[in-house]
Amino acid sequence: SYCCATSELPESKLYMVPLTEENCRLSKNSVEQLINKVQKGATVYISLSSGSVKGLNRLFGEELINRSQPARNLIVNINGTELATDSYYRFIDNKTEGEILARFSDGTPAVVLFSMGRGKVILSLFSPEMQMAKSNHKVYSLVLKNAGIKPYVYTDNIFVGAMEHIIDSKRSIISLINYSDKEQKYTVGAAFAYHVRRILYGSLDGILKSNDAVIFEVEKY
Repeated sequence: SYCCATSELPESKLYMVPLTEENCRLSKNSVEQLINKVQKGATVYISLSSGSVKGLNRLFGEELINRSQPARNLIVNINGTELATDSYYRFIDNKTEGEILARFSDGTPAVVLFSMGRGKVILSLFSPEMQMAKSNHKVYSLVLKNAGIKPYVYTDNIFVGAMEHIIDSKRSIISLINYSDKEQKYTVGAAFAYHVRRILYGSLDGILKSNDAVIFEVEKY
């Protein structure tokens, strides 16, 4: 779900806030709303590209960040995967009271978690959204893990999207779609136990052709 800057934030366990452009910044009202949600237990993820950090210091500390682009692109290692980054911001003196989840190749913090009230703020000093490398989903996996969130239905293949369409408390329609232009193998998992009642489209055999799908109905135990 998307929300305009002037709108009231809906209730959610996780808020994604990518600041991607030079004139991209959060309004005072948005910051206040995010702080309120975090205090009550939500997680806020913020990523920085060339956007402004003005007004965000209340979320992750006074004068913690300055703008200082490194002389060369850096690498971030997340769970064994290396991501090339283009960072515009650095932590001042490399000091932070937060938990460092990932570092740049020069040793400085790249992704940091801050606790606030009952919730958390996760700050990325590079922008996966702007760089669009296929390994950037590792950043989101890191965010979801630390936010304690797991999708109800998911696959192990980033090119195969999974969605649950709820019928009632016991039954759901699951759709798996191959968004790539190549055949993809996958396995599907869920946060609940179920059995497949019927297949409505395609074949649930672990392989999807380019831009193909499988749709099936499940009943939860």
